[in-house]
Amino acid sequence: MRTLSSDGQTAVAAGALAPVLLAEFDLDGGMLALNGTRLDLVINGTTYLGTWGLGQVGSVTNTPGEMPKLQFTFSGVPSDKIAFARTENVRGREVRLRTAIYSLATKTFTDVVTRYAGWLDVLSIADGKDGAAISVTSESGTRDLLRPSGVLYTHEDQQGTAPGDLFFQHQNAQVERRIVFPAQSWFVKHR
Repeated sequence: MRTLSSDGQTAVAAGALAPVLLAEFDLDGGMLALNGTRLDLVINGTTYLGTWGLGQVGSVTNTPGEMPKLQFTFSGVPSDKIAFARTENVRGREVRLRTAIYSLATKTFTDVVTRYAGWLDVLSIADGKDGAAISVTSESGTRDLLRPSGVLYTHEDQQGTAPGDLFFQHQNAQVERRIVFPAQSWFVKHR
């Protein structure tokens, strides 16, 4: 459950708020921080560049059992920025989608709530007469919950994780060993 600060709760209760969508992309040259307004906003020391409504966030249709995916699209991109997009390696880079709550009463941002966290996957560029459109899909961070850890319960793996821990030292000697439990009469006799 997401909780808001007291100022955020007051703004929500009074209806005097303006939600702002924020997107953060961790790229080679640093973090690209964008917002859905016409203004550049400074929130918690980070400058979020205004996209003037040229950015879109859409969901990608999933099949049952898959984690949610999002697609980020930026249209009207000038041709000089396309070269940057073609050379940037975005696969596996972190992305976060947040909502900032702007209180109209106090004229400040009261809360920033993370709505989505994941990793960028595939970048595509479509040229048009009004500029290019850059689209990038992302996989949800919850994908890691479905992946196996790759670590086995063996002495060797335990030494890699915690050197000097001898918990699994005798495990191999116990594999396929037959364990014989005493008969019920032994438990009754030794109560």
